[in-house]
Amino acid sequence: LVTIVPGAVTGDSIRAKIIKAGKSFCVGRLEELLSPSGNRVEPDCPHHGRCGGCTFPSLSRTAELEFKKKLVNDALERIGALTLRCDEIVYGDAEHYRNKAVYPVSADADGELFTGFFARRSHRVIRQDVCLLENAAFSDIRAYAVGCLTKLGVTAYDESTGRGMLRHIFMRSSRAGDICLMLIMTSDSFAAAGRRFAESLSKRFPAVKSVWLNVNSARTNVILGPKTLLLYGERTLTDTLCGKSFDIGPTAFYQVNPEIAKKLYLKAAEYAQVKPGDILLDLYCGAGTIGICAAADGCRLTGVETVAEAVENASANARRNGRSDGDTLFVCGDASLGAKECAKRFGTPDTVFADPPRKGLSPEVIETISESGAHRLVYVSCNPATLARDLAVLEKRGFSALRCCAFDMFPRTGHVETVVLLSKEKIG
Repeated sequence: LVTIVPGAVTGDSIRAKIIKAGKSFCVGRLEELLSPSGNRVEPDCPHHGRCGGCTFPSLSRTAELEFKKKLVNDALERIGALTLRCDEIVYGDAEHYRNKAVYPVSADADGELFTGFFARRSHRVIRQDVCLLENAAFSDIRAYAVGCLTKLGVTAYDESTGRGMLRHIFMRSSRAGDICLMLIMTSDSFAAAGRRFAESLSKRFPAVKSVWLNVNSARTNVILGPKTLLLYGERTLTDTLCGKSFDIGPTAFYQVNPEIAKKLYLKAAEYAQVKPGDILLDLYCGAGTIGICAAADGCRLTGVETVAEAVENASANARRNGRSDGDTLFVCGDASLGAKECAKRFGTPDTVFADPPRKGLSPEVIETISESGAHRLVYVSCNPATLARDLAVLEKRGFSALRCCAFDMFPRTGHVETVVLLSKEKIG
């Protein structure tokens, strides 16, 4: 029977207490470390054991990478019943790699606001002045921000009562060091004071190029609300990836680890083997990054995304990188609409890119891909379980999963990104 013990490392000799017993596994609580594994390291985060952000603070880097590769291969074998295996995991720096962070906000007994991350399996905020994963510039900016907001009388949102104003602080950076900050609040009543706050913040930190207010009044765990107001500065950050230039809005999807994102997109382009004149269909296209990076000269590209702001960013990014309305179309809608518009404007796609959220591809999207006429599919996944499930279904629809590469997009956490090439034809 498999026993899961949080805090233990493979190879440890431990004493644990079983706190939950199921039919196929048990959960234990680590009581005593009798003999440490050779894979165990001393955690270097001062919040170890309290913050729920990092999964592997006690695991060596080499062991973490092997674990993630095994996670992908186990899913392919056990869930997908596939012969495909991932032989490589691509990795990079394990500290200060995140270009985006969202910090829940709380207050101490004196009403002083602070930011941090949730304790494991709770929404209790653990104060963190510095995080080893975040962009190194973020900590000073958020400390200054919560100090100013406290003086302005802003209160922290309380999930249990639904009272309070400030729910989260969101930050995003570009490779050039430009930063966007967004306050997520329960109403837009702070807008006027927020503009004065934004001017003060940008004066203190010139790297802050824009400050936004997002309004989320719902009693929900969803972070962003439907209304976003620009309080100060530029509407987008500009970033570079794979030699291309991209404008990124505050709510548009963009990979959080630029070093590994570049390697992932290059691998996706390698798998796609795009040739001049090919027709590409990019599902879940976000700001258009994968499709624009992969498209060769003379290619025709259709991207589809449900977030309107991201579609606007994608269209602008295509023009910024030398593409025209004659060879590029971005559509706001679902996958089926994108496929129809691609066929209407350009014809049958040669290659489909799909980068869905953690829940993977819906049966409707799999149907759309299968009926699109494309002979190649490059599937980018952040969840090995749903990836393996979808690959098994796609193989029944005539696709063969041929190549697989894992990417350590999120060091120190339990997440891993995977890129898979599928084809309806034999590829040498």
